[in-house]
Amino acid sequence: MLNKKILLLCLLVSIALSQCPSGNPANCQQCATPGTCTSCYGGYGLAANGGLCEECSANTFSNGLGPCQNCVGGYSGAGAFSCAPCPTNCTSCSNQWTCTSCIQGLGVSGGSCAPCPTNCQTCSNAWSCTNCNYGYGLSGGDCLACPANCQSCNNPAISCTQCNAGFFASSGSCSPCPANCETCSSANTCTQCNYQYGLANGNCFQCSANCGSCSSPSTCTQCTGNQYGLVSGSCV
Repeated sequence: MLNKKILLLCLLVSIALSQCPSGNPANCQQCATPGTCTSCYGGYGLAANGGLCEECSANTFSNGLGPCQNCVGGYSGAGAFSCAPCPTNCTSCSNQWTCTSCIQGLGVSGGSCAPCPTNCQTCSNAWSCTNCNYGYGLSGGDCLACPANCQSCNNPAISCTQCNAGFFASSGSCSPCPANCETCSSANTCTQCNYQYGLANGNCFQCSANCGSCSSPSTCTQCTGNQYGLVSGSCV
C-alpha cells in the first residue's frame, strides 16, 4: 500500500512540474521551466526562438512539439496537427473545403474547381480566361477564334501575332509565303525553306537528287537517308 502511495505521489509531482503555471507563455501545454514552453496546444507550433507558441497559419501544421511546417501542394494544414487533402482537382487551398487554384483547364468557383470557358487553357475562375487554346485569342476573359491560318492573336479576328507554317503576318492577317517556303518575313522573302530545298537571297531552290538540305543546287549538306553517303556535295 505504501509503495502505491509513493508512486501516485511521484506521478502527481511529475504532472505538476510538466504543466505550465499561470503567467507562462500563451497556448503552452507543457513547460521545461517557468517561461519556457516545450509543447504547444493543437494548431500552435514552437517559435523559432524557442520557448513560445505561435499560431500556425493556413497551409501549415504542427504536432505541438516543433515549429509550424508547410504542407505540400494539394494539401492544407489550416493549423491542424497534420495536412489534409485539398478538394478534387485543386492544386492549392486555404483549407480542405476551399480551393484557391485548380489544375489546367479548370478555375475556382465557390471554393471548388469548375471547367474554364470554352476554348480556354487556363483561367483565374470559371468565367474569366487568362490563356486561350491554340488558334484562339483572349478578349475580355473570353476566347475567340483567330483569323484564318493564324496560331495566336492578341485581338481576335483583327490582329494575328503568329501565323501557321507557310504564312506570314501582314496587317493583322496571314498571307502565304513564297513557293516551297516554310517561314518568311514577306511575300517575297523566305527565311527557311521546306525539306529538300535550299535558301538563297530570300528564295527557295530545289536541292539535287536524294539531298535533304543544300547550300546551292549542286552542293548538298545533308542526304535524305542513311542509304546515301555525302561525297563532295553529292549523295551517292
